Amino acid sequence: MVLKDILDPSTGLKTEGSTGTGRRSRAPWLRVFDRSASPSATDGLYVVYLFSISMDRVYLSLGQDVTAFRDQFGAGDRYRLELRKAASNYRSSLGLEEHGGADVDLAAPKGSLQEGYELGSIVAVEYNVSALPNVGALEADLTQMCELYLRGLRDPLVPNVDELLESAAVPPPEQVVEFLEPEGPSRQGRSGGRRGGSGSRRRPRDESKKIGDHGEELVIEAERARLRDGDRPDLAQAVDHPAGRGEYPGYDVSSFELDGSPRLIEVKASLSKRETHFVTRNEWEAAQRLGDRYWFYLVSNVFKARVGILPIQNPAGLVDVGELEIEVDRFVIRS
Repeated sequence: MVLKDILDPSTGLKTEGSTGTGRRSRAPWLRVFDRSASPSATDGLYVVYLFSISMDRVYLSLGQDVTAFRDQFGAGDRYRLELRKAASNYRSSLGLEEHGGADVDLAAPKGSLQEGYELGSIVAVEYNVSALPNVGALEADLTQMCELYLRGLRDPLVPNVDELLESAAVPPPEQVVEFLEPEGPSRQGRSGGRRGGSGSRRRPRDESKKIGDHGEELVIEAERARLRDGDRPDLAQAVDHPAGRGEYPGYDVSSFELDGSPRLIEVKASLSKRETHFVTRNEWEAAQRLGDRYWFYLVSNVFKARVGILPIQNPAGLVDVGELEIEVDRFVIRS
């Protein structure tokens, strides 16, 4: 059974396995994923086949980003509690409160990544490797799980991983913010309003406002520090926050270059480091209109002790030269 041959091409779903993504896993896996919802094997939500360490059982599971929870809460009891709670919340949001098939037993050691896969399972089907059902039944199970996955991605009432994390996550008392250097042109070289794929991508709900608000606060303080370091305390005092007043001119923060010219910043904040961020048409029109004065600030690890800010100047200009991809009709930016 070849996964990619079973999947409906119109969904845009991709496949990969643990043997091709780094060091050998104690419990191998094969996953099916939407690239925007899960840009890497440690991000987002996905459908996955999980093999037990003894290789006598395999589970078809709707799983979630384990690494983000472990990074946020450590590897102790709080991490286990929040991961199980997130799985339960996601299951409930899909209307599967009475669904009992979520348990996964990989015989994983406590504290291992495989234990996280067990805890984070949302819905699962168990198979005995020595007595697998026929190919038709396996294909039907996979198709049904992928349909459930896509339904969750499309439904604005179903949370994404950031939303599952944010209700429990809080920033530490002290945070260190650093500006990051761009790593070069985007791996995606395309631009413009290209339509196609699954149509599963959606904008975050208002519950992500907690993440966005804190990201904006961090950017404001970082901008004031940058201007003070540049011997412009007068400009530091004048940094403004129109989004904080409920104004939406297409950017969140109004700052300055050291010569006093405007630097207008749209903040995209996330709990971890993400490649994909959502952009409104209002923001994109502002980016096109303002050119070099307009910046995206991608704020990663927003509730951790060390926060990174990746500044992107003139995203519309970068699209024009093929160094950034903006899918305007889906309101998605990939950096």
